[in-house]
Amino acid sequence: MVEFGKRGRGSPQALPPQKITTSNWSPSAAPAMAPTDPDGISRMFPLEVWEGKTGEFLRSFGLSPDMPRNIAQTEDTFATLDARHKSNLERYVDAINRPLEKGFCLKPFFLLPETVWRSEYRNFLCATCRFYPADPANVFFLAGTPQTAAAMRLPLQPNLSAKEAHDVGLHFVGLLGDIYKKAIADGAPEQQVASVIPDNARELTIYMGVKLFDQAHIEREHDLFGPRFGRNFGKVL
Repeated sequence: MVEFGKRGRGSPQALPPQKITTSNWSPSAAPAMAPTDPDGISRMFPLEVWEGKTGEFLRSFGLSPDMPRNIAQTEDTFATLDARHKSNLERYVDAINRPLEKGFCLKPFFLLPETVWRSEYRNFLCATCRFYPADPANVFFLAGTPQTAAAMRLPLQPNLSAKEAHDVGLHFVGLLGDIYKKAIADGAPEQQVASVIPDNARELTIYMGVKLFDQAHIEREHDLFGPRFGRNFGKVL
Protein backbone atom coordinates (compact mmCIF):
# COMPACT_ATOMS: atom_id res chain seq x y z
CA MET A 1 0.00 0.00 0.00
CA VAL A 2 1.23 3.49 -0.81
CA GLU A 3 2.35 5.63 2.07
CA PHE A 4 1.43 9.29 1.81
CA GLY A 5 3.02 12.39 3.26
CA LYS A 6 1.10 15.32 4.68
CA ARG A 7 -0.80 17.28 2.12
CA GLY A 8 0.50 20.70 1.18
CA ARG A 9 4.11 20.11 2.10
CA GLY A 10 6.88 20.86 -0.36
CA SER A 11 7.47 23.69 -2.80
CA PRO A 12 8.16 23.95 -6.53
CA GLN A 13 11.80 24.80 -5.90
CA ALA A 14 14.50 22.32 -4.87
CA LEU A 15 12.21 19.43 -4.12
CA PRO A 16 14.33 16.47 -3.02
CA PRO A 17 14.41 13.30 -5.13
CA GLN A 18 12.32 10.55 -3.59
CA LYS A 19 13.90 7.22 -2.66
CA ILE A 20 12.09 4.32 -4.32
CA THR A 21 11.38 1.48 -1.90
CA THR A 22 9.13 -1.57 -2.04
CA SER A 23 7.41 -0.49 1.17
CA ASN A 24 5.47 2.32 -0.45
CA TRP A 25 4.38 0.82 -3.76
CA SER A 26 1.13 -0.76 -4.80
CA PRO A 27 1.03 -4.58 -4.90
CA SER A 28 1.31 -4.56 -8.69
CA ALA A 29 4.90 -3.37 -8.35
CA ALA A 30 7.25 -6.29 -7.86
CA PRO A 31 10.72 -5.29 -9.09
CA ALA A 32 12.49 -8.32 -7.68
CA MET A 33 10.32 -10.62 -9.78
CA ALA A 34 10.71 -8.83 -13.11
CA PRO A 35 13.98 -8.48 -15.04
CA THR A 36 14.38 -5.46 -17.27
CA ASP A 37 13.51 -5.95 -20.95
CA PRO A 38 15.74 -4.54 -23.72
CA ASP A 39 13.58 -1.39 -23.91
CA GLY A 40 14.38 -0.56 -20.25
CA ILE A 41 10.99 -1.57 -18.84
CA SER A 42 10.46 -4.34 -16.30
CA ARG A 43 7.45 -6.53 -17.06
CA MET A 44 5.78 -9.28 -15.07
CA PHE A 45 5.58 -11.23 -18.34
CA PRO A 46 8.71 -10.15 -20.31
CA LEU A 47 8.63 -9.35 -24.00
CA GLU A 48 9.98 -12.75 -25.00
CA VAL A 49 6.88 -14.40 -23.52
CA TRP A 50 4.72 -12.45 -25.97
CA GLU A 51 6.33 -14.06 -29.00
CA GLY A 52 4.84 -16.97 -30.94
CA LYS A 53 1.90 -19.07 -29.77
CA THR A 54 2.22 -18.02 -26.14
CA GLY A 55 1.89 -14.37 -27.14
CA GLU A 56 -1.12 -15.18 -29.33
CA PHE A 57 -2.72 -17.00 -26.41
CA LEU A 58 -2.21 -14.07 -24.03
CA ARG A 59 -3.50 -11.54 -26.56
CA SER A 60 -6.63 -13.67 -27.12
CA PHE A 61 -7.61 -12.66 -23.58
CA GLY A 62 -7.15 -8.97 -24.39
CA LEU A 63 -3.75 -8.80 -22.73
CA SER A 64 -0.70 -6.93 -24.03
CA PRO A 65 2.95 -6.41 -23.01
CA ASP A 66 2.43 -2.78 -22.01
CA MET A 67 -0.86 -3.07 -20.16
CA PRO A 68 -0.47 -1.28 -16.80
CA ARG A 69 -0.74 -4.37 -14.63
CA ASN A 70 2.06 -6.08 -16.58
CA ILE A 71 4.53 -3.28 -15.85
CA ALA A 72 6.57 -3.76 -12.66
CA GLN A 73 7.30 -0.28 -11.40
CA THR A 74 11.00 0.01 -10.66
CA GLU A 75 13.10 3.16 -10.49
CA ASP A 76 14.47 2.41 -13.97
CA THR A 77 10.94 1.88 -15.28
CA PHE A 78 9.86 5.23 -13.84
CA ALA A 79 12.66 6.95 -15.75
CA THR A 80 12.08 4.97 -18.96
CA LEU A 81 8.33 5.61 -19.11
CA ASP A 82 8.79 9.27 -18.20
CA ALA A 83 11.33 9.67 -21.01
CA ARG A 84 9.07 7.82 -23.46
CA HIS A 85 6.12 10.11 -22.74
CA LYS A 86 8.30 13.20 -23.10
CA SER A 87 9.85 11.96 -26.35
CA ASN A 88 6.41 11.30 -27.82
CA LEU A 89 5.28 14.77 -26.79
CA GLU A 90 8.38 16.45 -28.26
CA ARG A 91 7.87 14.72 -31.60
CA TYR A 92 4.19 15.65 -31.60
CA VAL A 93 4.94 19.32 -30.86
CA ASP A 94 7.54 19.35 -33.63
CA ALA A 95 4.99 17.89 -36.04
CA ILE A 96 2.30 20.48 -35.29
CA ASN A 97 4.72 23.43 -35.32
CA ARG A 98 6.57 22.49 -38.51
CA PRO A 99 3.89 23.65 -40.98
CA LEU A 100 3.13 26.92 -39.16
CA GLU A 101 4.26 30.21 -40.64
CA LYS A 102 7.17 32.14 -39.16
CA GLY A 103 6.19 33.81 -35.90
CA PHE A 104 3.63 31.16 -35.04
CA CYS A 105 4.17 28.27 -32.65
CA LEU A 106 2.45 26.20 -29.99
CA LYS A 107 3.94 24.98 -26.74
CA PRO A 108 2.85 22.26 -24.31
CA PHE A 109 1.93 22.99 -20.72
CA PHE A 110 1.54 20.41 -17.93
CA LEU A 111 -1.78 20.90 -16.13
CA LEU A 112 -0.62 18.98 -13.08
CA PRO A 113 2.84 20.53 -12.62
CA GLU A 114 5.89 18.31 -12.97
CA THR A 115 7.00 19.53 -9.54
CA VAL A 116 4.18 17.48 -8.00
CA TRP A 117 6.00 14.36 -9.23
CA ARG A 118 8.99 15.49 -7.18
CA SER A 119 6.92 15.70 -4.00
CA GLU A 120 6.00 12.98 -1.52
CA TYR A 121 3.43 11.71 -4.04
CA ARG A 122 5.91 10.62 -6.69
CA ASN A 123 5.50 6.91 -6.00
CA PHE A 124 1.72 7.19 -5.78
CA LEU A 125 1.51 8.91 -9.18
CA CYS A 126 4.01 6.65 -10.96
CA ALA A 127 3.51 3.24 -9.36
CA THR A 128 -0.17 3.24 -8.42
CA CYS A 129 -1.69 5.76 -10.84
CA ARG A 130 0.70 4.93 -13.72
CA PHE A 131 0.62 8.65 -14.47
CA TYR A 132 3.52 10.76 -15.78
CA PRO A 133 3.87 14.51 -16.49
CA ALA A 134 3.81 14.21 -20.30
CA ASP A 135 0.81 11.87 -20.35
CA PRO A 136 -1.53 13.24 -23.08
CA ALA A 137 -4.27 13.78 -20.50
CA ASN A 138 -1.98 16.21 -18.64
CA VAL A 139 -0.99 18.36 -21.61
CA PHE A 140 -2.66 21.66 -22.56
CA PHE A 141 -1.39 23.57 -25.59
CA LEU A 142 -0.56 27.25 -25.21
CA ALA A 143 0.18 29.87 -27.83
CA GLY A 144 3.93 30.38 -28.07
CA THR A 145 3.72 33.92 -29.46
CA PRO A 146 1.25 36.85 -29.35
CA GLN A 147 0.53 36.29 -33.06
CA THR A 148 -0.40 32.70 -32.34
CA ALA A 149 -2.61 33.74 -29.42
CA ALA A 150 -4.48 36.24 -31.57
CA ALA A 151 -4.93 33.93 -34.56
CA MET A 152 -5.77 30.72 -32.69
CA ARG A 153 -7.49 32.27 -29.66
CA LEU A 154 -5.30 30.34 -27.24
CA PRO A 155 -3.78 31.70 -24.02
CA LEU A 156 -0.12 32.61 -23.73
CA GLN A 157 0.07 31.53 -20.09
CA PRO A 158 -2.11 30.09 -17.32
CA ASN A 159 -4.02 32.17 -14.81
CA LEU A 160 -1.99 30.86 -11.86
CA SER A 161 1.68 31.26 -11.02
CA ALA A 162 3.94 28.20 -10.95
CA LYS A 163 3.80 28.11 -7.14
CA GLU A 164 0.03 28.48 -7.06
CA ALA A 165 -0.39 25.70 -9.63
CA HIS A 166 1.96 23.46 -7.65
CA ASP A 167 0.03 24.03 -4.42
CA VAL A 168 -3.34 23.36 -6.09
CA GLY A 169 -2.00 20.24 -7.80
CA LEU A 170 -0.50 18.95 -4.56
CA HIS A 171 -3.84 19.48 -2.83
CA PHE A 172 -5.78 17.57 -5.51
CA VAL A 173 -3.36 14.65 -5.52
CA GLY A 174 -3.50 14.58 -1.74
CA LEU A 175 -7.30 14.32 -1.86
CA LEU A 176 -7.05 11.43 -4.30
CA GLY A 177 -4.52 9.78 -2.02
CA ASP A 178 -6.92 10.12 0.90
CA ILE A 179 -9.69 8.49 -1.15
CA TYR A 180 -7.35 5.63 -2.05
CA LYS A 181 -6.31 5.08 1.57
CA LYS A 182 -9.92 5.21 2.81
CA ALA A 183 -11.07 2.67 0.22
CA ILE A 184 -8.36 0.25 1.34
CA ALA A 185 -9.11 0.90 5.02
CA ASP A 186 -12.81 0.21 4.37
CA GLY A 187 -11.93 -3.23 3.05
CA ALA A 188 -11.91 -2.75 -0.72
CA PRO A 189 -9.41 -5.11 -2.42
CA GLU A 190 -6.27 -3.12 -3.13
CA GLN A 191 -5.93 -4.55 -6.63
CA GLN A 192 -9.50 -3.51 -7.40
CA VAL A 193 -8.91 0.04 -6.21
CA ALA A 194 -5.61 0.17 -8.09
CA SER A 195 -7.41 -0.76 -11.31
CA VAL A 196 -9.53 2.42 -11.29
CA ILE A 197 -7.16 4.89 -9.65
CA PRO A 198 -5.22 5.62 -12.91
CA ASP A 199 -8.38 7.05 -14.51
CA ASN A 200 -9.13 9.00 -11.34
CA ALA A 201 -5.66 10.54 -11.46
CA ARG A 202 -6.09 11.67 -15.05
CA GLU A 203 -9.45 13.20 -14.20
CA LEU A 204 -7.60 15.54 -11.84
CA THR A 205 -6.43 17.38 -14.95
CA ILE A 206 -10.02 18.49 -15.58
CA TYR A 207 -10.05 20.31 -12.24
CA MET A 208 -6.58 21.70 -12.87
CA GLY A 209 -7.72 23.02 -16.25
CA VAL A 210 -10.64 24.89 -14.68
CA LYS A 211 -8.27 26.47 -12.13
CA LEU A 212 -5.65 27.40 -14.70
CA PHE A 213 -7.62 28.61 -17.73
CA ASP A 214 -10.77 30.45 -18.74
CA GLN A 215 -13.56 28.24 -20.06
CA ALA A 216 -13.35 29.82 -23.52
CA HIS A 217 -9.68 28.86 -23.77
CA ILE A 218 -10.41 25.32 -22.57
CA GLU A 219 -13.10 24.91 -25.23
CA ARG A 220 -10.89 26.39 -27.94
CA GLU A 221 -7.97 24.11 -27.10
CA HIS A 222 -10.38 21.17 -27.17
CA ASP A 223 -11.68 22.24 -30.60
CA LEU A 224 -8.16 22.44 -32.03
CA PHE A 225 -6.64 19.28 -30.52
CA GLY A 226 -9.57 17.07 -29.61
CA PRO A 227 -10.42 15.55 -26.22
CA ARG A 228 -7.32 15.26 -24.04
CA PHE A 229 -8.31 11.78 -22.91
CA GLY A 230 -8.29 10.57 -26.52
CA ARG A 231 -4.96 12.00 -27.64
CA ASN A 232 -2.05 9.76 -28.52
CA PHE A 233 1.28 11.56 -28.90
CA GLY A 234 2.88 8.27 -29.90
CA LYS A 235 1.16 8.61 -33.27
CA VAL A 236 2.89 11.59 -34.83
CA LEU A 237 0.73 13.61 -37.23
